[in-house]
Amino acid sequence: MTGNQAIAGVVVFEADTAPKRIAARYYESGQVLSKREAQIAFEKDLISKAIKSCSSLSGAGVGSSEAPSSSSKKTSEKSKESKTVVPENGATTHPTEHNEVVLVDNFIVILRLANDVLIAVIARDSQNDLLVSEYVNTLHSCLSQVCGGKISKKKCFDRLDQLFLIIDESIENGVVFEYDANAIISRVNMVSDTTVEGESGDGAGSTGGAGSTGRPITASHAVRQGIAAIRSGDTDSLRSVFAGAAQSFSSFLGR
Repeated sequence: MTGNQAIAGVVVFEADTAPKRIAARYYESGQVLSKREAQIAFEKDLISKAIKSCSSLSGAGVGSSEAPSSSSKKTSEKSKESKTVVPENGATTHPTEHNEVVLVDNFIVILRLANDVLIAVIARDSQNDLLVSEYVNTLHSCLSQVCGGKISKKKCFDRLDQLFLIIDESIENGVVFEYDANAIISRVNMVSDTTVEGESGDGAGSTGGAGSTGRPITASHAVRQGIAAIRSGDTDSLRSVFAGAAQSFSSFLGR
């Protein structure tokens, strides 16, 4: 059985312009990462170190708006081949789907690149990095489901309410209590009880593909996220909330 794991923070970045946030949650109240200024500085340091130490990330163009060169792509491919991770069940992970580990100060950060999205889970270096990595895999699986099988930053912004719910429905007070992606998605669908007109309200179809127009709009959750961002002065998260809400209402009015 997977044990409980303490998490200091979860950040989802736009990979091609990192460290620009799509969404972020930090849990260390009163600690070094409790203030927004410290979080932003930490994220910049994280991306800088990740690019220097992980050729698969730098080769993929993480942190830069420029497309990687052909030589960088070759370096990235070689790096991925040499760093393929074999899960506990013995199945071989596809070389483009693996996690990277970066040490920043007294924290370990597990990173997972998914197209133009970079998932980062932060924990104290005293924590079990294997469990942190397992949770990263869970987040990746959840995002893949809500994005219709292919994660992208546009889809993450479109489904920002669900992205925050995924984190909230798997972590409580900084402790991971759920690693089962299907169980998390089921709870997200239950919480998302305010749906686009015409939906049944039972969550069916809410994890459809890019062409799906039956995605739940969780207005109450967006309001909570906006209030929390205003109180903390986190303009990046507030901007993300507004972007997600605008996309949702735009889709609704366009029907």
